[in-house]
Amino acid sequence: MNERLHLVYATDANYLFLTRVSLCSAAKMCARPDDLVFHVLDCGIPDADWDRFVSETHAAVGTVAI
Repeated sequence: MNERLHLVYATDANYLFLTRVSLCSAAKMCARPDDLVFHVLDCGIPDADWDRFVSETHAAVGTVAI
């Protein structure tokens, strides 16, 4: 069975760091990280903070679907 696991985070700029920690932990501990899909609900994230979040997350765990 090849099903994707969708993880959903609702966050604002103040919790982006903790969201990244959780996201990276899930990606590192998952047996099949390519099957993970992360959804981040924007509850107040400025564009510059979002761009930094995405680039730092990709640097930490590679290309994940965000």
